[in-house]
Amino acid sequence: MSLFSRLIKVGSISESMSVYLPSMVLQKALGMARVVLFTYLVSKGEMGIWGTGVMMFILGGAVVTLGTHHGMGRYVSLYESRGQLKDFFRRVWLLVFLIVLLVTAVGFLFSGQILKSILLPKLAGQLEAGYQWRICFAVLANVGLMGLHLNMISFMYGLRVYRLVSLVEIAFSIVFTGIGLGMVYFDATALMILYAHFIALFLTFLVGMILLWAAVRRISDDSELISQISCGDLEMLTEAATESVVSTMPVGESETLEEPGEARGLGMMKFLQFGFVGMVGALIWLGAGYVSYFMILRQLGEDSAGVFHVIMRLAQPLLFLATAAWAVIFSHVAKRWESNDRDGAIYTLETSFKAITLMVMTLTILLYVTAPVWIRILQVEYRPGYFCLPGLLTFFMAVSNLTILGIPAKLHERPVVIAIAGLTGGGLNALLAMLWMPTQGIVGAAVAAGVGMYFGGGIVMLVYLLASKTRLHDSTYFLLATPALLLLPSYIAGPVWGAILPLCIFSPWFFDTTQKRLLKNSASKMLSPFRRLRGIIK
Repeated sequence: MSLFSRLIKVGSISESMSVYLPSMVLQKALGMARVVLFTYLVSKGEMGIWGTGVMMFILGGAVVTLGTHHGMGRYVSLYESRGQLKDFFRRVWLLVFLIVLLVTAVGFLFSGQILKSILLPKLAGQLEAGYQWRICFAVLANVGLMGLHLNMISFMYGLRVYRLVSLVEIAFSIVFTGIGLGMVYFDATALMILYAHFIALFLTFLVGMILLWAAVRRISDDSELISQISCGDLEMLTEAATESVVSTMPVGESETLEEPGEARGLGMMKFLQFGFVGMVGALIWLGAGYVSYFMILRQLGEDSAGVFHVIMRLAQPLLFLATAAWAVIFSHVAKRWESNDRDGAIYTLETSFKAITLMVMTLTILLYVTAPVWIRILQVEYRPGYFCLPGLLTFFMAVSNLTILGIPAKLHERPVVIAIAGLTGGGLNALLAMLWMPTQGIVGAAVAAGVGMYFGGGIVMLVYLLASKTRLHDSTYFLLATPALLLLPSYIAGPVWGAILPLCIFSPWFFDTTQKRLLKNSASKMLSPFRRLRGIIK
């Protein structure tokens, strides 16, 4: 098998996880190292400006696409199964480029308002005008490119080519780290970080799109070849090839459209509609993640925002690890759901959720308990941010856990439920921050984020699960409650979780016999590459 064939190979959930999760660990380790090094090179004020730029990339990058990247992740597998992948790629990317360019241009028209009200609310009168405008234009350019990058990664998710995703994301992290540290070393400003981010994003997007188009052509050609094989010859195929054949078959009567032209038209309209609603929901969730940061920026200034940003970035990688796992799981669960095995899809989802959440919660508790030690690697002026950890870790763990509630909403094509949950969680966050920030400062804002999302978002999603009659085991609901431990002091949270974890792993109430067998098989498949590597070394 050629190197490129290995790069675009579609494997099982366990095979995909064995590739993608280690790559995410490496990427986020580089990110954490980069943040720590920036604290020694960049002032708190400049770090606050960079943090605001990151907020703009994340929120604005979702807006400029008008949600097309959500449609990518949901419908790529559908067009692949219809044998229309290349046609879909051409049409959807023409649409994406037009939308992103148009919406980004609108952003540049309102750059003055963005500069004064969002980017530099406290420093607008203290910085040289030309420098302010360079910051604004650099941020908006990054926003447009981020929108394209999101679509590219989402298309790769839809194809389930996680080796390719891993290559692109690790390449970006390496390039950004190298260029960013080099530029900041000579000019320790947020503007240099913004330039470095744009350069790294542009290079990896260009290379990634070339590889993605090659992958689309190869997958389409292979599907056409397989479809020409007679039924008798199919018995001679390997298990992996058989899975590819199944993936090219129609997914059911509910997805079949009579006329090709009508299928394309209705499909694109459905794609845009789903993506736009998904964007609104995701934007609300992304905004909810920055409610506390934005309130600190507006009320306490860039210096306090800089400290908060550093701690938030150091606490966030475990959420990214969980999100990476959910991305893998969702694409496989969606494929099973579209094949009319809905009970099997939910069973797979619940089993995966419990395994991943136990792992992520354990790592989060470990991060919390060891914080008094690792916080010392930061520049001394950033260390008071340690007291923000309980609230921020609770927030990120609550967001991770709510995925088990959000995925069924996506499968039922009800993304508005996700939006309502994010809006409720973010609204409660803002209310609590207004109450607690005057006396507790950035710590009050952090606790408000954790408590707000845990209760606000959790209640909405719980009501939806019960109303939609999505059947989950009692042990799953128990696990959904555990992020509240992170609001306790670490010397209490650590021992309590240490007692809960073995009970969850070994109790038949938590994992039934079938689930344990599935997890053992998945773990064996995930570890097989490392066994082969050890054999090669020996």
